[in-house]
Amino acid sequence: MKRLLLIITVVTLIMFAGCKKNDDAGKNDTIWVKVEMSFDSDGEGPKGTMYLFYLENVFVDNYKPTIIEKICYLSDVNGEYVLPIYSESFKASTDANTGKYINKSTAIAFWYESLSSSSVNSVPKYGDSRYGDYLIVIDLDNDSYTQTSKKVTLTKTNQELLLQKTFQRDKEIDYLKPYAYYEEW
Repeated sequence: MKRLLLIITVVTLIMFAGCKKNDDAGKNDTIWVKVEMSFDSDGEGPKGTMYLFYLENVFVDNYKPTIIEKICYLSDVNGEYVLPIYSESFKASTDANTGKYINKSTAIAFWYESLSSSSVNSVPKYGDSRYGDYLIVIDLDNDSYTQTSKKVTLTKTNQELLLQKTFQRDKEIDYLKPYAYYEEW
């Protein structure tokens, strides 16, 4: 009987220790990037798409993307296309009381580091590590069509990024100039 009681106690301790280890791993496993956007004047907030590129082992001449019919890509120094690993559409936020649009939008990209390389959020051909250099691209659908991009670095100690961007609302664009619609971030 003492032997059975000892075995049950040991198994119970091992189970609790295993659960605690898994709980801690899940907390540090999530990586996310949150971008809060607005315009420089009152009115409806930004709406469009956020793209996230993984830049480790990728060499590009500039960080200005090409976007055609919602397909976003970069060109590397060899002329090959670099596609985003994540994209998300976002729209202007609404006021909870009035239901009217407010001058604010939020886009969030998140994933779990432990996802296998065959998952939807995997990093194709550039490696499995989730840490390193990324490029965030924002493509607006508002009247003043604008694109912007920002290079960021994610590390084990910097897994959560909160970024803010204020766009110019009534920007005059000369579409004959290359990247005239591109706004520095």
